[in-house]
This record gives sequence, C-alpha cells and structure tokens, in this order.
Amino acid sequence: MGVDVSDHDGDPAVAAAVATLAVEHDCSIVAVAGGTTAEDLAARVAASTDGLLALDTRAVTSCASGLRVHRPAFGGAFDAEIEVGRSRRLVVTFDPGSVTGGPPLAAIGMLTIEPSPGPVRLVEQRHEDEALPLSRARRVVAGGRGIGGPEGFTELGKLADALGAAMAASRPPCDAGWVPGHHQVGITGARVAPELYVAVGISGSVQHRAGMHSAQTVVAINTDPEAPILRHADLAVVGDWREVVAGMLEVLSDDATPPSRQHAGQPIGAER
Repeated sequence: MGVDVSDHDGDPAVAAAVATLAVEHDCSIVAVAGGTTAEDLAARVAASTDGLLALDTRAVTSCASGLRVHRPAFGGAFDAEIEVGRSRRLVVTFDPGSVTGGPPLAAIGMLTIEPSPGPVRLVEQRHEDEALPLSRARRVVAGGRGIGGPEGFTELGKLADALGAAMAASRPPCDAGWVPGHHQVGITGARVAPELYVAVGISGSVQHRAGMHSAQTVVAINTDPEAPILRHADLAVVGDWREVVAGMLEVLSDDATPPSRQHAGQPIGAER
C-alpha cells in the first residue's frame, strides 16, 4: 500500500486510518513518500500494527528470506542492505532521492480516506513562513558557518531569489540563531534532492551531506581548499564567497527575468 501524506500535517487521526486500512487489507508493505511528516506517520502506523519500521529507504527488493531493505547508514557514508522476514508488516519511508522522474510508487488505484478524531487530537500547529518549502524545492542555496553571521544570509537570499531557489543552512547557523531552524539540511534537519544545490561556506561534514547527497548537481564555494564538501561537488570554487556570489549575481542580472520560485522546477535560464 502506498500512502501520500503531503497534506496531513501530522494529524494522528490520519495515521490511525492508514493503520486500519493496512490491517483490513492485510498489506505486507506500507510505503510512504519521504519527509518529516512521513516519518511521523510511518512510526505511528508501525507501532499500532506491530510492524517493522525502516526510514529513508532507497529500495525494497525480494530475497530468499523475505525482503531486503536498501538504505543509507552512518549519515550516508555507507549503503546498508537489511534482510527482514515476511512474518511482520514492513512500514517504510522513501529517501527523497530514491526515485527520479516520477513518484516512487505507481498508483494502481486511489482511495481517499476521511479520518475520524481519535483519543489524540491535534490542537494547534504553527508554520514558519517560507516561500518555497525545502522538501519541494528544485533548487537550493545553502549557507554554513563560513557565511559569518545573519547578514551573510541576507546576501545569499539575493542569490536564492535570482535562481528561484529555496534558502537552506547547515546546522551551525541554525544553532547560532542566524536563520530559523526549519532551514537546516542534514541528518538532524531536512533531506532534500534538488536539481541544483549551491553550498556556500559549508565545510561538508557527513552529517550535512546526509541531507543533500541526492542532489543532482552540487556547486560548492569555500575558502578552504581542503573542505570535504569540495570533494563531493560537481563544481568547486575556492575563494571568498562574497566575491563569488557577487559575480554570480552580476551574470544573472545580465540575463532576462530570473525564474520564479514558484517555477523552480524549470531548467536554469529557461525563461530567457
């Protein structure tokens, strides 16, 4: 059974409804599209149906003993293969970059559920204003400790606007209060899989790479030629980030109207 929970916003009643359907239809696997919301729902479904939970799964294949789960381990440093028997229900979330060119599950039929309130009720949920959520961004501009302070993110915001990208950050700027925590990308933050990821002033620890390893193209800007992020970039620039970003903005300003954030899925320069 495949579940789309993009709009359920963590409501426990939705998880209860999915669990009921999984039991009624005797589903051996419940697969949920990845993301923080999905992880919350998957954990609730697994717990209420006595199932096994696997997060950030890249693929599930058959094997002699039952099923084999393919997922990253140790922050993405290794690829793990875990064999599980068929005696218990398997509840998995898909890593954002596990599938390209379409959803991870082919819909055979669509069932709309209307969950009824249960013993746990969502009283209030607040969202930070964000023009383009990281989970849906096709382009991302991220800043790290090397940005130097909150004023640096104001400059990065100009680059993000020019590229039609979402703003992001590594953990240190979020911990320091330079940017809100929902901008964090990494093993304890958001996991993204954009077509373009611009990492500015980010060292590239394994914890951060775990959140952006599925990016199609990575551009890294850093003053340290030994920064780990440079070894994982498709295009690495060693230099002062302010000068590099200013040069990028100058080139982009010479182009026609930059892509809108609402159309960030278009190729760069598509609107020239």
